[in-house]
Amino acid sequence: MKLNLGRLLDNKRFLMFFSLIAAFISWLVVVSMIYTEAPHLIQSVPVDMSAARSADTALGASSLEIVDNGTITVDVVIEGPRSIVGGVKPSQLLVTPDLSGITRPGTYRSVRLNCRSRYDEGFTIKEIKPEFIELKVDRYITRKFVISTDIDGLQIPEDDYLGAGTIVSPREVEIYGPESTVSKISHCVVSAAFNEPLTANRTVTSDIVLYDSDGNEIPQDLLTLDTEQADITVQVLKQKRLPVKFDFLNVPSGLPVDLLDYRLTQGDILVAGPESVIDSQQDFSIGYVDMKEVTPGFAQVFDISLPEGFINVEDVRTIGVTFENEDMLQASYTVSNLSTINVPVNYTITINTQQISGVTIVGDPEVMNSLSSQDIVAVIDLSERDITPGPYRLPVHISIPGRKLAWAIGDYTAVVTIKEK
Repeated sequence: MKLNLGRLLDNKRFLMFFSLIAAFISWLVVVSMIYTEAPHLIQSVPVDMSAARSADTALGASSLEIVDNGTITVDVVIEGPRSIVGGVKPSQLLVTPDLSGITRPGTYRSVRLNCRSRYDEGFTIKEIKPEFIELKVDRYITRKFVISTDIDGLQIPEDDYLGAGTIVSPREVEIYGPESTVSKISHCVVSAAFNEPLTANRTVTSDIVLYDSDGNEIPQDLLTLDTEQADITVQVLKQKRLPVKFDFLNVPSGLPVDLLDYRLTQGDILVAGPESVIDSQQDFSIGYVDMKEVTPGFAQVFDISLPEGFINVEDVRTIGVTFENEDMLQASYTVSNLSTINVPVNYTITINTQQISGVTIVGDPEVMNSLSSQDIVAVIDLSERDITPGPYRLPVHISIPGRKLAWAIGDYTAVVTIKEK
């Protein structure tokens, strides 16, 4: 089919459409040749707050900072050659707040914005939308708070176990943020909930929640915590009643200490401790009684000291022991039977002391009535010291061979000379 140009030119609709196209092309030619400058809208340009936080600004000189409420964006109208403005990106613009005159904390609702090209790329800033923004300014401080606990549903069996309190780790939290927000913090809390009785220590990790004095939770979006969680350890100890015992020191060989008649002010003690440890304990030792000090009617008081992690449930501070052998006799003797034991083979020992006077013996009346100085022996044990040649004053042990309930009280010495062979 051949195109009939004459018929097209006679068609009014074609002539109208053709005229519009020609006019538009003519307009484009004129605009491109005459109007080279054109406005252009750049959307979602972020407001840069970093320069405002510098110490050499008026804000920084007053130790103030902008409270960060997230990224603020604006729209910017620029103008310049069409070949330039059409390719401008938001990252090429620097929008900053004008903080001149802000010298104290507060909320400022009409802070003017300034805008410029970051790279001086040949266009001008015509308009910022919006031109003013609201900013909160405050001093940032750091403060420490003790972490408290909120425990729900805690049950501990009464008969055999004991709740020994809670341990929070860490004990404190350091919080950094705007002073107006940090100053509202009244207490920091970690919480734990239990739905069954506890018979052993239990540790729960919990988020730290901040509250004001009215019990309202404080949002943490403006705050920085050095730790956001803490461990709550609920301590549960097992109770056990243990018989009290003590041991003897300096017991002469053969002395039947089980025949001594003594009385404890308390025969047992109720303690609580870790189950794995306390189950293995059969008694509770309060200390030692030195046989060198035991006389008729002798009494000694022991301070109660428990291992770390144990609790003295009944708070018994002392336990006393009294020897009730008041019918026993006491007498002094001069001992001339001195001997040595455990002498090294390459040494000789000479005992210079001929006798020891004033040796006090305590014993059962039946023993004491027949006891003489010849029945008593003073023994020097060389295994109790390092051997070097020379004269020395050494301790002696007083014993009564073959006797039953009798012993010496006090300390005694003898002089010996040690020589190498």
